[in-house]
Amino acid sequence: MVLAGLRVAEALALVRAAHRQAAGTEYVEALSHLFQRVAEHRGLAARLLSGEDVSAELAAKQQEAQAAFQAAAEVNRRQGALLGTGRALEELRASWLRIVEGLGAMTPEESFLRHTRLIADLLELVRQVAETSGIVHDSFPEVALLSDVVVGALPRAIEAMGQLRALGSRTLVRGSATVEERAGVQERVGAVRLLQAEFGRRLQQVLARSPARGSLEEKLRQGDQLTERYLALAEGAVVRAERLAVPASEYFAAATRAIDARFDLYREATGVLRETVVRRATRIQRGAWTVAGLLVVLLTAAAVGGVVIARSVTGRLGSLGHGLERLEEGDLHVEVGLRGQDEVAYLAQTFDRVTARLRLATRQQELLRSPSFCKAARDSRCT
Repeated sequence: MVLAGLRVAEALALVRAAHRQAAGTEYVEALSHLFQRVAEHRGLAARLLSGEDVSAELAAKQQEAQAAFQAAAEVNRRQGALLGTGRALEELRASWLRIVEGLGAMTPEESFLRHTRLIADLLELVRQVAETSGIVHDSFPEVALLSDVVVGALPRAIEAMGQLRALGSRTLVRGSATVEERAGVQERVGAVRLLQAEFGRRLQQVLARSPARGSLEEKLRQGDQLTERYLALAEGAVVRAERLAVPASEYFAAATRAIDARFDLYREATGVLRETVVRRATRIQRGAWTVAGLLVVLLTAAAVGGVVIARSVTGRLGSLGHGLERLEEGDLHVEVGLRGQDEVAYLAQTFDRVTARLRLATRQQELLRSPSFCKAARDSRCT
């Protein structure tokens, strides 16, 4: 019973850990929407500050980012204490507002750097949530693989793609690119390819373990196709092009389609991660309740058995006590009459043998004192 109780306690601890992990995935998904809006705002700001009028699109994106902050704040209100996020989200929002308010006075380079720093802080919050929720510490194979994707290679690949969008758009709006700018674009193209190979391997391992993940596989395939088109466009339109002739809007649109596809994959992987930990928690909880139920049955049976045994012993001892009282009152014909092999039965049987001997001794004494016995005794002495 002790081992069963320990097993139930351990299972319930695992269930609580799984619920904390599920809360972490909810927070990460909320932050992914914020990440997406801020990254796109960075690209639009690069076009605006380089001379293209995209002020309407930029204002709309600011509204979307504000809504994403509000949605993340709601999740933080519900889960922040559990995940230990503190005021991190408020600090991100304060940095965002400073960027929006000061954007008109920034250079394209300064805007890029400040947006990129904000996104780095946001991804650090993602990492912190994954740490405190226990996602990254889970040794369950599918959870470990998915957490590597959600916290590691995939968001870093998306960020490299976002930087590539902003840098490429800036050069295409200007119609010229320095050697350093072309090298920066090429560097990010290479980083994206390395990172997508890394998270692609992990997702293929997840799919090998769970072939039913059709939606995840489809989003991975679509994202790979759009990303390759985007990277080929970046190399052809910026890195190797003698004349930058591709419109910035066309490049930006192709980049955004590929990046949005990767965000779809990111949220799909996050959802699969949450589903995995919740399903495992449900299975563990069901097993725990089964063990707990058996434990309750055993404890109940033991308690009932104890009561029955106690009542039986109490009743038998009561019979023996009643016999002693009658014997004390002089009733030599009392018998307890208990049968069995236990100590109480042995005492009762001993009591019955003692009373039987007392009765025999009493009858012998009565016989010795009787007149007929005395006369017979005198006659025998005379002869």
